[in-house]
Amino acid sequence: MSKWTRWMVPLALFLAVTLSLTPTAWAQSRQIEVFAGTLSVDSELLDDDTVYGVRGAQPINDQLSIRLGLTSFSSSESRTVALPPFPTLPIPLPGQLPTSVTVRVDTDILFFDASAVWYPSWGNGAFSLYGGPGWAFVDAEASASTTVFGGLVISDAAEVSDDSLTLHAGVGYEIELGPSFYLRPDVKARWIEELSGTDFEGSLALGYRFGF
Repeated sequence: MSKWTRWMVPLALFLAVTLSLTPTAWAQSRQIEVFAGTLSVDSELLDDDTVYGVRGAQPINDQLSIRLGLTSFSSSESRTVALPPFPTLPIPLPGQLPTSVTVRVDTDILFFDASAVWYPSWGNGAFSLYGGPGWAFVDAEASASTTVFGGLVISDAAEVSDDSLTLHAGVGYEIELGPSFYLRPDVKARWIEELSGTDFEGSLALGYRFGF
């Protein structure tokens, strides 16, 4: 089962349940949104790159809701690393020894986030603070190549799949586009256990509000 399939099924079930529930009184109705943005990862092997995904939220009362989301991130990084000079050999070689190695790392990460969202009374229902746990699914492929003896290319590659606990916290602000639609700029910080580092994500969501 692919990483997308593993989490699209739970998200679809979550949205189906929220649609079937009888709403109680709340200031914030149910929400579904798509978003895109930029992710800055605390890793020398990954470049900042575009993220996109989908979120769904179910209110609990007039100031709290639960939000589930999926975020997809892909990065491709290529670097050329200089090699130290080789010692002079007593016999001639048919060409030059390698002076550098080209390393390429392709990474795909799928983040699943579960958030408790708080709409403070002083924010007029537009400002929100949120946080919670999540999980990251990482698929990476690394390859290295070099040229020796004037044209012979030597290369090797390896694939790695791993997953990790994450924790996140963020802030958002909803801009009304009408009775049902809204824009929500959003920033969050996410700690990834396996990387022992923190990434920062900024995004803009287009949302649809229903269940008034």
